[in-house]
Amino acid sequence: LFLAGDYEFAIRSYLKVLVLCYPSRHMPAASYGLGLCQWMRGDFGRAQRQWQQTLHDFPGTEAAHDAAVALAALPDGQTGQKTAALAPLPAWQPAYDTWPERGMTYGVALYEQGLPRFAFKEMVKLIQGEYGPTSLKPRARYQAGLAALGFGRPGAAALEWRLCLRDYPNSPWARRSEAALKALITAGQLTKGGLANPLPAPPRKSKPNCRQRLNIANEFFDAGLIDDEETVLEYLKALTVTRASPGGYDQTVVPQAEARLAQCLRRRTSAAARPDHRRPVE
Repeated sequence: LFLAGDYEFAIRSYLKVLVLCYPSRHMPAASYGLGLCQWMRGDFGRAQRQWQQTLHDFPGTEAAHDAAVALAALPDGQTGQKTAALAPLPAWQPAYDTWPERGMTYGVALYEQGLPRFAFKEMVKLIQGEYGPTSLKPRARYQAGLAALGFGRPGAAALEWRLCLRDYPNSPWARRSEAALKALITAGQLTKGGLANPLPAPPRKSKPNCRQRLNIANEFFDAGLIDDEETVLEYLKALTVTRASPGGYDQTVVPQAEARLAQCLRRRTSAAARPDHRRPVE
């Protein structure tokens, strides 16, 4: 992925080594590789911080040596360039004891590496139970809103925070969500009338896996990310998993997945036809 120039997906894979595969003998190289990806993206500030992290976490390794060389080669005045301004997430101490903890750690790391869209997906996966039962769902819902705001979708952020208020009204994350909604209104990114828009119904159970994938795809769709490639991918997963194990779920999962997938593809085709649109690589 790195050699192909797909640096965002390379970052995801390096982070999987560091978090989802923890512990691994490949962690030092993955840590150094993250810095390289950020350098190639032109985000010199994140590259600098990542290589400093490599030196701290893996002293005496070849990766630490390479990180030291890279840091010494950073031109003066470039270390702070192109670092995207994202609202900070609530403090989270990396944890690896359970799969939900790893999922949260991975999602937070994606956000901190400047990939809020992929962080949004990990928060949704936590909410829908892909990492297993967890008490982290209220936090994940709130952070999904921050992630949506991070990639420029205040409407999606508002939806996430309203869902947090509805589904987890007694949690501290509901109080944070209420404050975030007020901030959106104050900033002119949301009208008070927008708070009255109907919310999507709570999803049906997330089992079997085809239903879980459909719920994840619907989270993207309901958030207005209809032309997003991750939405397309999740509907395709729902369809292929369902058809690999046919049964009664075909009658409910397949029609909805096919109908919404068709809407996604039409939206993407329409967007690609606009003169100013950069056609995505499928």
